[in-house]
Amino acid sequence: MAGVTAERREPIGISDLQTDNSGVARPPARASQAKGSVTLPVFAPDDPTNLVAVVGLGFAEQRESSEEEIATYGKDAKTVLTVA
Repeated sequence: MAGVTAERREPIGISDLQTDNSGVARPPARASQAKGSVTLPVFAPDDPTNLVAVVGLGFAEQRESSEEEIATYGKDAKTVLTVA
């Protein structure tokens, strides 16, 4: 999912990795046994076109994330840039 998120340069949410047939969830993602999943692109603070990371979240249960939740996760994902 991280690769597709990087290619699309936008968040991707899947309600159930185990049953997804969109082609986004690949076997390694399914091996995690997670169900709900969101992957988020993180861009450089000084250059919003420079993708520097992709952060992934996995949930134990099926989960349909709202646009508001994904926006909040996106803000939180940017904190990876503050880790030294």
